[in-house]
Amino acid sequence: MRRLLLLAAVALAACQPPADKNAPPPATTSTPTSVVAACNDVAPDATKQVQLQTQPLAAAALAEGLDGGPVSPGVYDLTAGNVADGAPMWASPRAVALAVTESGGAVTFNYAAAPAAGDTERWTASFADGPPATLTFSCGRTGATPVTFEAQGANLRLVIPDASGVGSVYYTFARRSA
Repeated sequence: MRRLLLLAAVALAACQPPADKNAPPPATTSTPTSVVAACNDVAPDATKQVQLQTQPLAAAALAEGLDGGPVSPGVYDLTAGNVADGAPMWASPRAVALAVTESGGAVTFNYAAAPAAGDTERWTASFADGPPATLTFSCGRTGATPVTFEAQGANLRLVIPDASGVGSVYYTFARRSA
């Protein structure tokens, strides 16, 4: 009986017409691998545009005055920013938001900066309050970098080395009201 079934299957396969080599490939529902997923879906408030300023004080003096503290989860909007030690300035104002989440004791920072025209810059990093405090990037930037911060109430000050590798950016954020 098995032989009969096997012979029937072979005969049926032989009766199939050959594949058309000029036919288009079958449609697929998978996403192409060249599509890059965004790091996060944080939405900066376009009404809160900020332009970085040049820091008039020494970077070390400002960073020493930041005392750390518990960073509360929530979405923070940039209210002011300064560059120091040769960090590049932004060409135009940007709306910047930082979403802080906590899960299982791990704190994650999701950053998004949207210029008035152009693509939104995004990064995601795990935050360890140290010492030393560190951001370990998982998307948008690479590696780990020491940071200085201060969290007081609804305000968060954060000093991060610039992505260019030159200088630092001093961010002042305020938590969005619920």
